[in-house]
Amino acid sequence: MTEKNSIQFRQAVIADAELLVEMGRRTFETAFGPKNDPADMKDYLDKSFSLAQIMSELEDENSIFFWAFKDGNPIGYSKLILNKEHPCVVGPDPVELQRIYVETQAIGHGIGTKILAASLQEARNADQKTIWLGVWEENKKAIRFYERHGFAKMCGQDFMLGSDLQTDWVMQRDL
Repeated sequence: MTEKNSIQFRQAVIADAELLVEMGRRTFETAFGPKNDPADMKDYLDKSFSLAQIMSELEDENSIFFWAFKDGNPIGYSKLILNKEHPCVVGPDPVELQRIYVETQAIGHGIGTKILAASLQEARNADQKTIWLGVWEENKKAIRFYERHGFAKMCGQDFMLGSDLQTDWVMQRDL
């Protein structure tokens, strides 16, 4: 990671767990906190971004976290779950893109596109053929981002944010 202003990627390791917890909580809350009840947000963050939960995910051989760094500083990450099927995903060898988050100051600078491209390549390297994700139906900006990158809506699915039942769109594309 030496070239100034370039984006570098590396797979996350167990030693990154605390940083993943901190960045995961912050980027999720920044993205969704303003449109959700604070108690529901706290409940979700405490369950999904606890150190024990992130450690468990890092130890799962089917989970792959990728860091994006700029000038040596983490600016985003993604998480793939290999061989993850969904009832409405119609394609062979599916992989879920479960998370893709970018620090607020990096949004709008093409970082998300670069993280997505690196994630798609890693999925291809793992012999996956179809990639899918869930995106909150209220997150129109993210939906447009995924549509620009070839994802299409397949169905809706339930998503619990604390005690609030929400709907995610399940979107997919070929790899």
